[in-house]
Amino acid sequence: MDRDSIFKEICEKSNDGVLFCDTSGIIKIWNRGCQIIFGYDSDEAIGKSLDIIIPEKYKKRHWDGFFNAVKSKKTKYSNDLLSVPANTKDGRQISIEFTIAMIEEKGNLLGFAAIIRDSTTNFLAQKELKKRVKELESLLESRK
Repeated sequence: MDRDSIFKEICEKSNDGVLFCDTSGIIKIWNRGCQIIFGYDSDEAIGKSLDIIIPEKYKKRHWDGFFNAVKSKKTKYSNDLLSVPANTKDGRQISIEFTIAMIEEKGNLLGFAAIIRDSTTNFLAQKELKKRVKELESLLESRK
């Protein structure tokens, strides 16, 4: 098996989402991990806008940043792990974490790749922990 075939196999079999969209925000690659996370088969997602997974209240912010990155060929998030809400096919809102990479060929921006993980369980646990800490701090304050 050659290197490209191995790489493709890794992407296809990963439980993490591997997504690529072009500079218009149209999904071109959607692996099995994306299918697990978001619920859309690749046939349902490929050729569609990223809007299928972006919650309505975050769309303007997302697209403003997206097209700014397309225009400037720069993103301030290329070295960061991003945490954002996302929508699934069945209408649930989940928390995802992802990294992005700008994909270029001969100086031309082709689009963006993202490696995505569902972090809903961790997000909810952290939220509960913060709530509990706040309650304990209040209890301590009331005892002073």
